[in-house]
This record gives sequence, C-alpha cells and structure tokens, in this order.
Amino acid sequence: MKIVVMSDSHGNDKNVIKVINENSDADYFYHLGDLCSPNFSHPKMTVIKGNNDYADYPTKIVVRFDRIKIFMLHSDKIYFNRLEAMKNLAKKENCQIVLYGHTHIPADDTIDGIRLLNPGSLSMNRDFSKLSYLILEIDENNYK
Repeated sequence: MKIVVMSDSHGNDKNVIKVINENSDADYFYHLGDLCSPNFSHPKMTVIKGNNDYADYPTKIVVRFDRIKIFMLHSDKIYFNRLEAMKNLAKKENCQIVLYGHTHIPADDTIDGIRLLNPGSLSMNRDFSKLSYLILEIDENNYK
C-alpha cells in the first residue's frame, strides 16, 4: 500500500497536483493542513485542518492500515515539547506512527518506539531545503 503525505502547500495547488500526478499509483493521499484552497479536492485525498484553513476539515484523524495505526494532525495547537506531546497522543490511541505538519521542516524522529514524521512543505521549507512530501509504504507486517 502506498500512502502519499503532504502538508503546508498554502494555496499552491499546482504543487499538490504535481505530487498527485507523480504518484498516480498511490492508494491514499493525506494533506496535513494549511492546504488553503477550500475548493480543491481529490477523491483519494483526506485533508486535516491547519491553522490557515477555514474549510470544515477534521483537526486530527486516526487510521489503521493492516497492523499499523497512524495518528495525523497539523500540530499547530501544540506549543511546547511538540514531539513528546505528539508521542503521548499517539500512545493514548495505540498508534505506532504520527504524521504532522505546521513546522515547514521535514523530520523523521522516533521516541519511545513511536515514529514521528513530518513531510515538510509544498510551499516553502523553513530550513531552506527543497519542497518536500512523504511516501509511506505499508505491507501487512511493516512500513518504510
């Protein structure tokens, strides 16, 4: 199963469409907030509400793929100890992975066995790295 995760496109629909077109074989697309395009939709894409979104999106979701359970949020409401707080949220929901946005910086951390992944931004990464997104591949026993 191929899952494409993006975040913080801030109205740059061309970049979102480019990611979708480059990954037409994906099973799911998730946008972790600050899409900033209330009229944009794609049948395979679920959007999480970011601090700059005014459409009626959920603020967080939990999904299960085989044995892997994933907690998704934008993370703008977490002001202190972001990684630790998200790890705790994931543990309460029995999730192995947290996917989050808001920081505009790609990240891959593991704390107490919880993997915390940020795809970066499709508009501007604050660490001046290239625009980025994440591909998560899951099979019945594992992910990468």
